[in-house]
Amino acid sequence: LKPVEYIPFFDRWYGKIVLAGIIILALLWYIVLPAYLVINWFRRGRDPEVGLAVTATYDPPKVGKRFLTPAETGALLDETVDKKDLFATIVDLARRGYIKIREPKEKEFHLDKATPKKKDTLLPFEQTLFDGIFETGKTVELKKVKFYTTASLVETELYKLIVEHKFFNKSPKTTRNLHYALGIAGLVTGNFVLFLIALIFGKAMPAKPLFGAQIAKQAEGLKNFLKSQERQLNFQGDKQMLFE
Repeated sequence: LKPVEYIPFFDRWYGKIVLAGIIILALLWYIVLPAYLVINWFRRGRDPEVGLAVTATYDPPKVGKRFLTPAETGALLDETVDKKDLFATIVDLARRGYIKIREPKEKEFHLDKATPKKKDTLLPFEQTLFDGIFETGKTVELKKVKFYTTASLVETELYKLIVEHKFFNKSPKTTRNLHYALGIAGLVTGNFVLFLIALIFGKAMPAKPLFGAQIAKQAEGLKNFLKSQERQLNFQGDKQMLFE
């Protein structure tokens, strides 16, 4: 047999196409994508300007004919559903008569299932939380309530609700998780620039449309009022004059 000249893979015509594809993908992944995330935040990751918040408003914003709940308002303002929203809902349910909060010992809180004098319709996330709290009985010790599964369901329903209100075009959690997934992929592939940018800008990326931004400004007015009254409210809370 005659000897055949050896031609490396990347020197062949199809190898050159593969090499060109690898180079293009590397440029897109390591340079273009990190730059795109930054540019995309400047273009779409910031709330539209709707002016300064009112110095003080005394009620939460309304959706339809009802006021927003503390959890909805909290999720709207910080774009996150967290434990504060969960416990604010417990206090709000107590205010409305669905729960009685007792403190038989200092810093030991018990929750009793109650029937309000005037019933209103619980929102899906409120009903889920209420059912989760009293899953084991009509009286529970707060620190013994297993919140993990219930909190996850409440979080999903609350994110869904603020999207239905058109406060966001899509769930802030979905937006953040997409960026975090890109960041992890960047870390695995040694793209540390992408990793850092995805983490930093992913947290800030959820943005409200115009309507959501306008409602959030109203909520900021309530926040301004509560801050201005913080000393007085704390005094009333310490003296158990005004728990809510």
